[in-house]
Amino acid sequence: MKKIVLIISALIVSIVSFSQSQNPPNIVWKQINTQHYRIIFPQGLENYASQTANLVDSFYKLDTRNLILPKPHKTDLLLYNRSVVSNAYATLAPKRMVWYVTPPQSPILALEPWNALLGIHEFRHVTQFYEMNTDFTRYVSFFYGQYGWAGMINWAYPNWFFEGDAVYHETIFTKTGRGRLPSFSLPLRTIYLNNQKISYEKAIFRSYKTYYPNHYYIGYHLVTYINRHYGEEVWQKILKQTNSFSFFPFAFEMSVKKYTGDNIRKTYKKTVAELDSLWNEELMENLDTTAYEKINTSKKRVWTNYFDPYVIGKDSLLLLKSGLDNNTQLIIWSNGKEKILREISSENISAAGNTVVWTTFSTNPRFQEESFNDIVKYNLKTGKLKIITHKGKYFSPDISHNADKICAVKYDTDVIPQIVILDTNGNEKYHFKGKLNDHFVMPVWTYDDKKIIFIKIDNNGESMLMIDPQTNDLKTLIPPSYIKFDKPFVYKNYVLFSYDYTGITNIYALNINTQEIKRLTSVKYGVSQAIVDSFDNKLIFTNYNLKGLDIVETDFNPAKSKPLADLQKKSFEYFLSDSTKSTLLPVDITFAQDAKYEIEDYKPVNHLLNFHSRGVYLSGQDLAFSLFSDDVLNTTSLNYNIFYNYFANTLNHSLGIDFKKYFPIFSYNIYGGSYGYFLDQNIETFSDIDSIATWHKFGTSLKISIPLDFSRTIYYNLFNVSFSTGYENIFDVSDLADKYFDFSYSKMLRFDSQISYVHRRLRSFRDIYPRSGISFNAGGTWIPNVFDIQGYRAFSQVDFYAPGLAKHHGIKISLGVQFNSPADSGYLPMSVVINYPKGIPQVSAEELYTASIRYAFPLCYPDLNIPYLLYIKRIRITTFADYLYLNDITPSNIYSFGGEIVFDFNIFHLTGITLNAGLG
Repeated sequence: MKKIVLIISALIVSIVSFSQSQNPPNIVWKQINTQHYRIIFPQGLENYASQTANLVDSFYKLDTRNLILPKPHKTDLLLYNRSVVSNAYATLAPKRMVWYVTPPQSPILALEPWNALLGIHEFRHVTQFYEMNTDFTRYVSFFYGQYGWAGMINWAYPNWFFEGDAVYHETIFTKTGRGRLPSFSLPLRTIYLNNQKISYEKAIFRSYKTYYPNHYYIGYHLVTYINRHYGEEVWQKILKQTNSFSFFPFAFEMSVKKYTGDNIRKTYKKTVAELDSLWNEELMENLDTTAYEKINTSKKRVWTNYFDPYVIGKDSLLLLKSGLDNNTQLIIWSNGKEKILREISSENISAAGNTVVWTTFSTNPRFQEESFNDIVKYNLKTGKLKIITHKGKYFSPDISHNADKICAVKYDTDVIPQIVILDTNGNEKYHFKGKLNDHFVMPVWTYDDKKIIFIKIDNNGESMLMIDPQTNDLKTLIPPSYIKFDKPFVYKNYVLFSYDYTGITNIYALNINTQEIKRLTSVKYGVSQAIVDSFDNKLIFTNYNLKGLDIVETDFNPAKSKPLADLQKKSFEYFLSDSTKSTLLPVDITFAQDAKYEIEDYKPVNHLLNFHSRGVYLSGQDLAFSLFSDDVLNTTSLNYNIFYNYFANTLNHSLGIDFKKYFPIFSYNIYGGSYGYFLDQNIETFSDIDSIATWHKFGTSLKISIPLDFSRTIYYNLFNVSFSTGYENIFDVSDLADKYFDFSYSKMLRFDSQISYVHRRLRSFRDIYPRSGISFNAGGTWIPNVFDIQGYRAFSQVDFYAPGLAKHHGIKISLGVQFNSPADSGYLPMSVVINYPKGIPQVSAEELYTASIRYAFPLCYPDLNIPYLLYIKRIRITTFADYLYLNDITPSNIYSFGGEIVFDFNIFHLTGITLNAGLG
């Protein structure tokens, strides 16, 4: 039972801890109140917030159209404009939606304005929360608030349902939701059209050995399959039945079987079979494929992508590589050989001559809701890397053919897109500003470096434009439509781009002069981008297959290619069937320019208390009650606890407050009251009264901490320093308590300090330890001799990481030292805080010195499955050698050697947590 409680606690954390960081404190916050939302946003974003308010109110009835349960209460929607992250989340404890309003650079999600897509997708999560809060779950949330609510729905439901259902609604309500895009089904199409036998458990838990896309993909298709065959209304029955038995880990699976006749595993198999049949029928029939040759000829051990190629010489390509085995690497492929230059933190590059540019992500060190994208310039010849902008919000930089200027997309805090031109030192020389709710993507230079071609997304879909920076004249090359295209590349008078016209993403060429479009490739699964090798007049493109993206080539001959007019337009609309046609409700996204809402000041100080959760539970002999509060901006947290000992009839309280708005974080605690304990009757023969030990206590503490994040490129750099002081007074100690408990003091004043630093390399998917890094932690405790106790402790711990003998093998070397006050009367005994040897009972001493070495490596990736119960993803081995020197009255040397076998696994349907357990 204890393990289940720990798992549910972790699930609560997974849904309520999307962000524990703050915005800069100088933001002036405003609010708009509508019937269904309170929209909180920074000053300067009034127009965007007003249009968003109009959108989300109009979408409200869509996401609640089938609800037979109470509709969601008024929801807080926070708009964050200081971040370059394109993301959003809906969460509980406290209940809110948070949107990062800077749009993404690739139209991979949908060809809709960013706030329109978020309005549908994220609010669907809010409606899910309410649909899942009935029956037993409702009882739990009544007693435990939103922590109980969040814990139960994550315990009861697989995460593929949350995202699959949201993607389904995003698809039916928009004209280009993800379920309509060939790129979204591409990974699954490739897997199943190759007859790969992937179990349900492997699909939801994924694998270290075999690539499978995340839960969004399988979730959308599973939800859609049930909608197609049983109607959307079946979900109301499934959810209600699940809520009734949400304490049972298989409640969801049982409910699906009850109302569809098939268990989840059989539903999954039927979904795959149906998709395979429909894909073959609608997309693969009479497919005429392009002949090509593979360039990256080395054998792939695992799923690996080669992508973003640039020609840098005869038979020489610069490109990126990433996969299960490695993070993104910048490599040169020349004469059939691969040369790794360095790891980078971007998935897009641009190259000309010896210069390569990309962007690197960083955050405000203290307030991580403010982040930046800066442009990196790298010299292939010298290996010199330079970040040429500072605290910018730049995206998709493209360097000119003569390598003397860079064009990019830029966003300021008004969220209006700009096309900018910079010199190679990062100085802006030109900018063209769009309109609110426009979305600029992937700018590229024309072949003569005089004009810029870019993609624009607005409420009419996606279009391709060309701008002349000398005159600001705009020319439409491809008019707006709801067919996705991406990754433009200019060669002479042609723009090459990927296009979804026939339901499979292929490469097309637009003649800038005639504006005629022709298809250059026809592949089985899909491509992502293309360039032209002018040395050999070859079309080089990235082609997807079972082992990932490959770089391939074929002849470049637009004159002999098939015109767009001769092709049949196709789309794969799996969401559409006889049972779902009536629910298909795509909406026209319009922005009411005259939308008028009253804009008020939002004063965070008036909303610091926001109680969202509570709890009643047993803690030892105490009956405890807890109350939790967090404001929606995550600046103030409060927890209050009452403990009542029903044997001793004692009552004590504690109150903790964290205030995180400003540069230091202030944490204050106060506690006190009467304490008691009912002693075991076997200790001695007591009367009922004499068996109860009691005492009183009062304590308070204040901690000031400064967590800083200097992470950039491929390295984490985290720094934290803290100082705290506390006072405690113990009094009215009964004789029995004094006899059987160690009250070393009656009053104590205590000071603590700690400093930590972490510098480590980003781990790849399979790495156990970082390939390189250092972790340092040091601190001290001082109890001055002002009352009846004193003491001190100083410690230091440092860990080093290094690569092992083979890939994904890792070495960890640890050194620690600790000095304690004497173990004499009048000194407080100090616990050991540095690493201690495995298998050795812990003892303290005046001086401790430790050293250890660990070697960890993966033994195998078994993907071993016991249906519904257990899925073992990896088995790894760790060997260790530990040493401890105790310098005390009798100095001693202690050694410990051994090894352990560790299993990484998932249980039930809990995909959010990979557990591990070992023997050793």
